Amino acid sequence: MEIPNDWMASEKGNTWLCDDDGNHVAWFQVDGRHLEVSVTPGNSPGFYIRALPDEENKPEKIARHINKNLSGWHVRRCNIEGVNIDPDSQVA
Repeated sequence: MEIPNDWMASEKGNTWLCDDDGNHVAWFQVDGRHLEVSVTPGNSPGFYIRALPDEENKPEKIARHINKNLSGWHVRRCNIEGVNIDPDSQVA
């Protein structure tokens, strides 16, 4: 995966979730691939960026992961189909 020199992304057009403990996770698209960025202040290290491997780099797999593991997280922005979001904008 190669990130263009002038690449910049925001949550618009991407997906960003957070919880009440200050943890954040976001998925950004770069050249048809997803970068997963997470911030977990209580951990050391507490900041990760990873390019999803081919077997995980599918919107339905990311949605399944979110629905299974991030229930109750606040949805700041979601551009991945299949994520279950309740009326309070939390992962259901």
